[in-house]
Amino acid sequence: MSMLLKNLIPIFVIFLLSAGAWLIPSEQLHSEIPALEVFGKIGTTISVVMIMSFLLLYVIYRLIRKRSC
Repeated sequence: MSMLLKNLIPIFVIFLLSAGAWLIPSEQLHSEIPALEVFGKIGTTISVVMIMSFLLLYVIYRLIRKRSC
């Protein structure tokens, strides 16, 4: 379990940074720096997919481990 958390911490930090870059700045800042919005959307999407993948792998691991005991 601790290995899963160690892997999720950097991904969660990337998620927070990219979601913050996408959602927090004003509309004027997004129009001046369009890459900021693109980075926010892509970073948020990729990090959510990675977090869900890790959690799915963990659930599968627990199910396999439970059946083998």
